[in-house]
Amino acid sequence: GTQTHTTLRQIYTAHYQKRQDCHYIYFTANGFLRSQVRMMIEMAMQYAQHTCTLKQLHAQLHAIEKHSTKLAPPEGLYLARVIY
Repeated sequence: GTQTHTTLRQIYTAHYQKRQDCHYIYFTANGFLRSQVRMMIEMAMQYAQHTCTLKQLHAQLHAIEKHSTKLAPPEGLYLARVIY
């Protein structure tokens, strides 16, 4: 919701883990834009369900081309930690 000087954010790590019936995805970055994580999760889910290609996913992540603006539902997504 606040004004930003740039929309560039650097994602340092992305880690996926499955425990029993739960899926955990961890991102480490220098910041996130509004709804950025929900959009990344939605694209990853589309790729996993074969409704988008790896090329499309790559293009969207690198802001080359927009293939989807859908957001993953917020239920189940949690901010785990903030480090300054």
